[in-house]
Formats: sequence, structure tokens, C-alpha cells
Amino acid sequence: MGKGQIFSTDLLFAMVLIILALGALAGIAEFNNYNTKQKTIFSSLKEKSETAAITLTNAPWSSCKINEIPLAYSINQISLDSLISTPLEIKKRLALQDNNVQIVMLGIPETYYVNDLMLAKNVVTIDLNVVVCTNLTTYTDINSCMNSPALCNNTNFKTKTIRMSVGE
Repeated sequence: MGKGQIFSTDLLFAMVLIILALGALAGIAEFNNYNTKQKTIFSSLKEKSETAAITLTNAPWSSCKINEIPLAYSINQISLDSLISTPLEIKKRLALQDNNVQIVMLGIPETYYVNDLMLAKNVVTIDLNVVVCTNLTTYTDINSCMNSPALCNNTNFKTKTIRMSVGE
């Protein structure tokens, strides 16, 4: 009897192709797993930021009150400014104490209420167009600005944009 080959070159070539195909499948599975994880994190952060935005603009401690009636989607500048030195209190009231947060009232100058976003890897940012008032705002101020927005130059009542960023 003659000596034979233990492995044929065809079999070796087929095994190399199978190993490469399995490696490619493992890479694709890992990529899909990563994308799913990122979508879950993004969805969670988006939900937290939207909930915090609704809380910020509708909570009794932060919204405008006209004749003791809270004005939805508004911010009382004086109430929020009183908390500027206690960013942890703002985060606690917005149920974001476990997250990195940045809350900025855009304008000149920008006012930072919470700013600890530097350490966050994943961040969701939303801009809120809100009514900003003071404790001196009256119904007449609001009514005159609603009837003629171009002429509305009231220091007690303005529309501004608040940028809220939540990260982890």
C-alpha cells in the first residue's frame, strides 16, 4: 500500500473558508449587539430628558404663576435663579441625580444652571422653547404679548430657549 494524504488541500481550503465565515458572522453579531445597546441607552436618556423637561416647565416650584394659577410650559426666572448655586438640588427635583446634566438658558449671556456633562459618554440634548417670567408678571403682560408679539418688549415676560442635555 502506498502512502496517502491525511488532509487534502480542498478540505484545508474549505476549513479556512468556514473559519473566515464564522469570524465574519461573529463580527456582525457583535456589531448588532452594540447597536442594540446604544439604541437602548439613547431611548432611556431621551425618556429621562423629556420627563425632566416636562417637570422643569410644569412643576409648582419652577413654573410661572399668574394670579396663583400655574402657567404650563413656563419657567419662573427668579425661582430657577434661586437654585443656581445648588445644582444638585435641581438634579434631585428633576430625578436626574444619577445622570450627568447640563441645563442652559440660551441668550446673551447664557445662564448655566447645571453643568456636569463633561464626564458623560452618551448624551441626549433637547431644546425647549419656554415662556420665562418673573414674580412681577401679570395677565396683562401675557395678553399684550400674545396680541402683538412684535411689540412685546416686556422684561417680566419673554420667550427663551432652554437646552437640556442628559448623559451617562
